[in-house]
Amino acid sequence: MAFTGLCLLACLRLEGPPPTLENGEPCTSNAMCEAGSVCEFDGAVGATVCRVQGGCTSHAECGADRACAFGACGPAECVDNASCGLYACNSAIRRCFDECTSDASCASASVCRDGECLSSTCTEATAARVCNGAACYGGTCVSAVDCEDYGCASGYTCESIQCVHHCTSDVECAGYACYTPVGSCNEDCSDESDCAAGYVCEDFFCKPPSP
Repeated sequence: MAFTGLCLLACLRLEGPPPTLENGEPCTSNAMCEAGSVCEFDGAVGATVCRVQGGCTSHAECGADRACAFGACGPAECVDNASCGLYACNSAIRRCFDECTSDASCASASVCRDGECLSSTCTEATAARVCNGAACYGGTCVSAVDCEDYGCASGYTCESIQCVHHCTSDVECAGYACYTPVGSCNEDCSDESDCAAGYVCEDFFCKPPSP
C-alpha cells in the first residue's frame, strides 16, 4: 500500500502542472491563464476566456484600424467587407469570417453553401451548389420551375418543375451521405451518419474535420 502511494505521488510529479492557456482560450479559473491575464467573460466572443487583465474592452479604445482582441489592441484584419474576399467582416472581433452558416457571414455578392461562401454569379461548374441544382444562364441562376425550358445543373434532372439529383453513392453528394433508397443527397446533418466518410457534422453542415 505504501509503495502504491509513493508511486502515485511520483507519477503526479512527473506529469507536472497543466499547460497554460493562451488568451482567447476557454477557461474556468485565473490559474489556467498566462501571467498578466485573467479568466473572465469577453463580450466580443460571448464566452469566458483568458484575456489581458485590465485590458481593452472595445475596438474604440484601440483606434480606427485596430482591434481589441481578448484585452489587447492589435492590427485589425478588417473593418469592412472589402478586405475579406467572398466573406464578410465579423465586426465583433474585426476579423474575416472563414466559414458560414448563412448568407449573413458572406459578402454582398456571395451566398453561403455547405459552410462556404461562393460567388452568387454562377457558372456551369458552380451551378449545382450556387443554384441548388437549377441551371445557370448568363451568370444568373434560373428558377427551377423553368427547368423544362432551361434544364438543370449538371447531375440534376427536371422532374415536375423541380431539379432533382438522384445519387448512387456518397461521392456525388459533396460531403453528405446519399440516401440510396430514393437517390437523394442529405442536405443537412444531425450526426456523422448523415455525412460521407471522412466528414464531420458541425452546425448542421457536413464539413472536413479540422486539422
